[in-house]
Amino acid sequence: MKKFLKNLIIKLLMLWKLLETMKLVILKMLSRKKIMKLKEYQQKRASLDDAYLMGDISLSDYARDSLNLDFKYNQFMYEDENFKQYKEITSPNRNGLEEVIFVPMKKNSKCRRNGKLIKCPKCGKTQKVYHLSWSALQCQSCSWMVEKMDWLIERGKHEK
Repeated sequence: MKKFLKNLIIKLLMLWKLLETMKLVILKMLSRKKIMKLKEYQQKRASLDDAYLMGDISLSDYARDSLNLDFKYNQFMYEDENFKQYKEITSPNRNGLEEVIFVPMKKNSKCRRNGKLIKCPKCGKTQKVYHLSWSALQCQSCSWMVEKMDWLIERGKHEK
């Protein structure tokens, strides 16, 4: 009985070592595959960034293509430095898909529930407001007091 148990334990240990080596081989294969995917993602991201920086595509096209690329390679998008740059470039946008277009403030301009972006006519910096019940507002970046009708406001979805 003792000899049987000893042989069984030896066989189990050998099987365990075999499983460990197989696990290591599989992990190496997966890591190679992951590295290849990461390189492919970085190449596509670099070509997309170059196209945007050279002016071949607009910001809205860049944002749309970036989102599609990130969804395809979602496990790498937070590891790449270019994704952080993409977030900085699209930060003035609320949804990251379309450029924010500013128009002059009108008498009947309104803010919706989630607010609107307004742009200082002097320095060009944006800030968010949730109501327009003021006659003048001080810019947070340049500290210039600007009259209400001089501000530029984010164009609404249904405005022309």
